[in-house]
Amino acid sequence: MSASPPRLPRQLLLWVLPDRRSRDGLVGDLDELYRDRAAYGRVAAGWWYSLQVLAAVLHFAPRRALTWGRRTARAEMWTAIGKDLGLGVRLLRRRPGFATVVAATLALGIGVNVAAFSVLRSVVLRPLPFPDADRLAVLRLSMDNAGYAEGPPSIPEYLTFRDELRSWQHLAAYRRVDATATGGEQHAERVSVAVVSPNLFQTLGVQPLHGRAFTADESQPGAGAVAVLSHAYWQSRYGADPSALGRDLIVAERARTIVGVMPAGFGFPDSDIEIWVPLGLTPQALAARGVHQYDVVGRLLPGVSLSDAEAELAAVTRRVAADPLFNFHDWHPAFLRPLRVQVVGDMSRALWLLLGAAGLVLAVACANVAGLMLVRSEDRGEELAIRTALGAGRGRLRRQLFLEAFPMTVIGALAGVAVALGCLEIVGSLAPLELPRAEEVSVDMVGLTLTVIITLGVATLFAVLPSLGPGEAGVHGTLGQGERHSSTARTRTRFRHLLVGSETAVAVVLLVSAGLLLQSYLRLSNVDPGYSRAQVITAALDVPDSRYPEAEDAVSLFQSLLERVRAVPGIQAAGGIRRAPLSTPIGPSSIEIEGRAVSADGAGPVAVIQVATPGYFEALGIRELEGRTFDAGDRGGAVPVAIVSESLARRHWPGQSALGGRLRVDDPDLPFAEVVGVVADVRQNRLDRLPDQGTLYLPHAQSPTLAMALTVRSTADPTGLVSVLREEVAAVDPSVAVHDVRTIAQAISDTTASARFAALLQLGFALLGLLLSAIGLYGVLAFTVTRRTREIGIRIALGAEPLDVRRSIVRQGMTLVATSLLVGSMGALIAGVLLERFLFGTTAVEPITYGVVLGTLLTVGLLACWMPARRASSIDPMRALGSD
Repeated sequence: MSASPPRLPRQLLLWVLPDRRSRDGLVGDLDELYRDRAAYGRVAAGWWYSLQVLAAVLHFAPRRALTWGRRTARAEMWTAIGKDLGLGVRLLRRRPGFATVVAATLALGIGVNVAAFSVLRSVVLRPLPFPDADRLAVLRLSMDNAGYAEGPPSIPEYLTFRDELRSWQHLAAYRRVDATATGGEQHAERVSVAVVSPNLFQTLGVQPLHGRAFTADESQPGAGAVAVLSHAYWQSRYGADPSALGRDLIVAERARTIVGVMPAGFGFPDSDIEIWVPLGLTPQALAARGVHQYDVVGRLLPGVSLSDAEAELAAVTRRVAADPLFNFHDWHPAFLRPLRVQVVGDMSRALWLLLGAAGLVLAVACANVAGLMLVRSEDRGEELAIRTALGAGRGRLRRQLFLEAFPMTVIGALAGVAVALGCLEIVGSLAPLELPRAEEVSVDMVGLTLTVIITLGVATLFAVLPSLGPGEAGVHGTLGQGERHSSTARTRTRFRHLLVGSETAVAVVLLVSAGLLLQSYLRLSNVDPGYSRAQVITAALDVPDSRYPEAEDAVSLFQSLLERVRAVPGIQAAGGIRRAPLSTPIGPSSIEIEGRAVSADGAGPVAVIQVATPGYFEALGIRELEGRTFDAGDRGGAVPVAIVSESLARRHWPGQSALGGRLRVDDPDLPFAEVVGVVADVRQNRLDRLPDQGTLYLPHAQSPTLAMALTVRSTADPTGLVSVLREEVAAVDPSVAVHDVRTIAQAISDTTASARFAALLQLGFALLGLLLSAIGLYGVLAFTVTRRTREIGIRIALGAEPLDVRRSIVRQGMTLVATSLLVGSMGALIAGVLLERFLFGTTAVEPITYGVVLGTLLTVGLLACWMPARRASSIDPMRALGSD
């Protein structure tokens, strides 16, 4: 049995040695040497071993002590942190009202900001779901004509750009249409279809999940009888069956073979596209130089900037404009726009402004809570001063205050996430149809990270502000004469007033901004569109071309349909129109007026061309100003007639009647039509703008088209006619699909949805700011009354009237309110200028808006001042003199 070294020295050595490596090496060596010496005498070996341990202890003990001291300091620090956190939790339990107000205020401020940021990030900031999306851009054309600032190229123009531009990897054309789809035993249904050039998927950098994309030869005449399905449509119609590939699907009366299925979540040009079909380069499409319907998207070559591509595009456009075949006189040179900007549209600036408003709400909330924390710290002034006198530094006090406030801020942040989710639900219900990428809006990790950052920042702010109290220089003053009489107290009072004044000023900015947007929305909603708002319903019809190949067939179809609809009880009038108001926009077309020479640059008059049936003007309630409207005599083979709008008549027949004038669509093969009537202008494309170029109406019997919409006026609520209209259309021809059915009131509501969305959100932010600023003002004055209890009691004991006391408190508060309103009004003017591009019939300076806002804030401020003033005037002098 081998000898073991003395146990006590060996345990001491193990404890002193700093790490395992040292212990294993040194202890092992000493054990081995001890056993060698013990063979000659265990007592001597024991003394030798003890001396070696003593030498090691003297060498390693200081390092061990330092390590132990650090561990002890860390343990003490964590213990102190735990105590401070425990104190914060106990404060929540002792003062639940205070904690609830702080947490609720923070929840509102954080919640609206996280929601606003989530919407902005999802719609504007998040990259498009395409590889290298920053290299994707759209090609547009700027129009001279009023009513349309820009438009897409025509197919011939697209092909010219595709062949001549060298800055692009790919240029693809696309257009969204609605069509009827049938296949197999499935019933017919209305689907969203994208007609695209075969290279669209290659341009975007996305390939089908199953099957293949289109090939180049599938755009040639006679080819292209194929289709690619969206993932959602593949699942809903075919149950995600892989055998769907190769089946036939009839889209718009043409049988197409399904060759591919796109990945889940892919949608272009819109997220709800269900089917993609190849663009057919038919002779008719190649000759349609004036038909601008297809948007163009392209992918830039690596290393080519957008400015380089624009310079090349300008040169090509100038060359194309010189070609008389393209009739470019109505167009400015083409321009480029990043695809992300095109997708987001005008929503980008609106969402940034809403985020700014949400940020102001957060600033008001933080100022409010900071004031509350200052009030609480003043109540604890002596405690903090005693801690400072006993040696606690500012860092220690700030850590304590931070950890005390941390539980409240965490609760506020968690509640803020819940508020953000609720706000997103509200945004989803209020969001206009044109809000892009609305389906992607959610509180993601970036939004949660923003919540954490705001929470830590607010907690740190609450720790720093209250600790700006008495330092070593101010301790004796605080302990000796009371903090309320110290210079620090006066500084804090001014700082509290600054916080409350800032809240009120911000509330002015928010309320004025909301008032301007709300006033703009109300004026836009109440604008006279030129037609009746009530008891009118419209329905677009999708008529299959193959069943009505001749013009007479189309005329006969609509005459039969209108006869049946007019016979329905409760229908006053019914008619047909090429495009119903506020539906698919109509661009202006060139017209020719008999006897008028074309200008030297080749630019002639333009107008929006509409095709209408008898009864349309009566059904929509369009005012007849001169002459007559269409009747049964305006049929094919009769004298061609036309009706013009008021602006078209005023522009081309100034100071005289347009009746008897002759004009035609700019086509030498068409006869001139005689103007037989003048009607009021209508807001066809947009509710906020009349078509300056005017509208030309042609009778359907003389200009037949299958693309028509029913317009029906009823004696009661027209929504009950939806099923009746579908039944009557099916009775005439079951293959005619009815879609886009809505009342005029609903169409106007859809058009004003963006303005309503911005106004209501801004109003919500403004009301939150008003509530928080009122709470802050009330809190400051209530605290002032509490701190002045002894002074007020002495004044009342010496004979001061309660009315004088109330006046003093109200005067102090209203002086702060008046100053804040003045500063806020200047900020509101700046905000109004920024908002002007979003306003309709409203300017940055609206006396009514400013009057209502300032009056409201004065009233709220007076109420917030009156309650503490009333409390002050009812103070019992004896109790006040006995108080601390």
